[in-house]
Amino acid sequence: MSESLSFKWYSFFSPNRWKIISSSLVVLISLSGLYVRFQSFNHRDLTPDEYYHLNYMVDKSFWDVFKDMPKREFSSYITGHSYVTYPFFKLFGFNKWGLVIPRIIANILGFLFLYGVCQKFFKTTLGYLVTFILVSFNQNLIWHSFEIRPYAFLPPLALAVFYFMDMMIAQNRQMSRLKRYALGLFFIFVIWFHPDGVLMILFSGLFLWFAQEKQQRSFPAFIYLIKYFSVIFLITMPLWLISVFGPHLAPYEINVFQYIPNPMYDLKGFLRGVIGNLISNKSLKFLFAGLFLGFLLPHKDYFKQVGFFLILVVLPLEVILAVHIWNNHWFIQRFFVWIIPFFAIFLGWSFDVMAQLVLTKVKKI
Repeated sequence: MSESLSFKWYSFFSPNRWKIISSSLVVLISLSGLYVRFQSFNHRDLTPDEYYHLNYMVDKSFWDVFKDMPKREFSSYITGHSYVTYPFFKLFGFNKWGLVIPRIIANILGFLFLYGVCQKFFKTTLGYLVTFILVSFNQNLIWHSFEIRPYAFLPPLALAVFYFMDMMIAQNRQMSRLKRYALGLFFIFVIWFHPDGVLMILFSGLFLWFAQEKQQRSFPAFIYLIKYFSVIFLITMPLWLISVFGPHLAPYEINVFQYIPNPMYDLKGFLRGVIGNLISNKSLKFLFAGLFLGFLLPHKDYFKQVGFFLILVVLPLEVILAVHIWNNHWFIQRFFVWIIPFFAIFLGWSFDVMAQLVLTKVKKI
């Protein structure tokens, strides 16, 4: 009897049972995350910024709304959330629950894509727990998830880009023509939806290419991807360049570092402001330990994990910061809200590695 009960408790977190356990917990946590989003949205009215974006749709055709974009939007014509909102506004007017329908769908899809991305890296239940708790209860994500503005769509969109980019790079030339065309249309949609779509594609592609095994990074495969995305960028860049560098609503002359300190003078305050917004839940601050674990714990995918953090968290933050300094516009959390899920995945990955190491030690006892 004692032999059969010899501390098999660790099998709860072991890889051979992670599918059922992880899936069940992920569903429960995701439903909790959706619940708090509904509650947050239910207890607030539409904000002046949301009314600003809705008012110019009143008594206007879609074509008129499109033509007016350079006068109303910083991103000019690359303002996909307005095009998604337009038919719902025509149906429901200023009724917030009608307007939020596409955001609800996007958030559900976001949780599904988050699970798909986590499957690529995690081997234990703990990694899923950490990542989904961070995403579900991040206060910035809770606020922006149902907001009638572009930021509601960006985190799900970034995760979808990573998921499909992984599919594109892994299958490469073996992918069917129909799937290639479908993914091409998706990437075109992303680039035309929001200016940051280009960053999502570039950084996801950069990481996933170098994360492959050396034998998979063949020159013909690289040339194929270059040709594939060259066509996509040739199609999308004219409108993207006109929207970003052509006539558009000019940013206000304001203090870039009004809300997050200038790193040139207060690096500690800057890091605290950025990381605080990436976690954005005081009760979950202890999970920040995953940042140190990610750099300290040795494992076979160590450089891949560090690369994930540098390419999908640090580099996009630096580019976004540089753009906002250039435009004299606030550097605040809503502009890097789509990076938050990747930071959560990195922390979850760190705890997943820790769990694997602990399980390995326990099994040897």
